[in-house]
Amino acid sequence: MPLPHEGVHVRLGISDIHGIGVFAIRAIPKGTNIFENDRGEIAWVETSALATVPLTPAEQDFYFDFGIHKGEVVGCPSNFNHLTPGWYLNRPRPGEQANVKADGHFNFTASRDIEEREELTIDYGTFSGGPRAPDGSTPSSV
Repeated sequence: MPLPHEGVHVRLGISDIHGIGVFAIRAIPKGTNIFENDRGEIAWVETSALATVPLTPAEQDFYFDFGIHKGEVVGCPSNFNHLTPGWYLNRPRPGEQANVKADGHFNFTASRDIEEREELTIDYGTFSGGPRAPDGSTPSSV
């Protein structure tokens, strides 16, 4: 049986980009499936269903901050207590290229060699339409 650290490439840390970030604990070669062992399922929630439920501002923030927005649905963990490191990837700084990409099945791979201790970043626009409030507007916090 493998030990719990085997196959783990990252850990959470304080980001210079924004809040919490994801950092390489070892060099990650280009093409590596970074979260291959993450077994968390994505739950797809209809935005119309969210609009009918009274959500506190903190609950709304879960969907705005972590949601994968695809038209009329939002992808999120099956329970927000199950947020794994992949949900914490930040956007790259302006003018920088992301070092992680996502495919159509939300497998996150290194788009180039990533150095140990380097923050992992991704272009959200490559897999998410961006968060929207129930009225269709873009939240000001994003």
